[in-house]
Amino acid sequence: MAFLSVIVAQGAPSHAIVGGTQAELFHDRGVVSRMGVLVGRDGSVLCAGVVLDEWTVITTASCAEPAWGAGGLFFNRGDYDLSSLTEAPNQVVPVSSVTPHPRYGDQWGEYDLAVLKVSEPMGPFLEGYSPTLGNRKLEQAGTQVVIFGWGARSFGGSAQSLLRRAEMRVAATEACRAAIGPYATPNSLCLEGGRAIGSCHGDEGGPVLAREDSGQYSLIALIGKHGNRCAEMPYEANVRISAFRSWIIDQLGRQP
Repeated sequence: MAFLSVIVAQGAPSHAIVGGTQAELFHDRGVVSRMGVLVGRDGSVLCAGVVLDEWTVITTASCAEPAWGAGGLFFNRGDYDLSSLTEAPNQVVPVSSVTPHPRYGDQWGEYDLAVLKVSEPMGPFLEGYSPTLGNRKLEQAGTQVVIFGWGARSFGGSAQSLLRRAEMRVAATEACRAAIGPYATPNSLCLEGGRAIGSCHGDEGGPVLAREDSGQYSLIALIGKHGNRCAEMPYEANVRISAFRSWIIDQLGRQP
């Protein structure tokens, strides 16, 4: 895997979330340990993914399925700077299976979700950091969230290979639907960040996190592809985790 790690570093996209700030390796180390990027056999970086347990990653089907069909897919976990091999103890593992949601293929991206199994166990993870899955109480309009990713900073643009973060808030469904139309589906979670902050291409599969009263993060959405406007619109639609929680838990129990 060392050879592939070098390819990942050399082939890292010069991308980052629109607006926001550079993630802090120490402050955000728990998030870093539980996310990563999908990498093709040729070393190309495709999109982000979130680690659910030592064998399982969740991401968007629109990213993972075509790459899997092309043959050969890896997950680079725990990285921070995709152009360096020294700043964080990353781990590159082969993907052994990709399971898209059975209704994936809807034109509005409503079921754009896939669970990946890896062929080698991932870890160790930062002790005490394990986000809950899809806390519905945090889906209320106005809830503050934070998104993470390596995606582009503007449509068609390029920036850094360092992980970035941005703070947004959950938007009212009615206002979101009025702005972006059918992309605001019953299974999506709308966020707003004005016209200066948001996700962009390359961020797909990255986490949308909100704090519970205990201070623990909950993974309430995945950054999606179809409602992603690179902050050219004040709203964006992402994949709401609570809508798929039962299906995700069923996949967690499946052996790699």
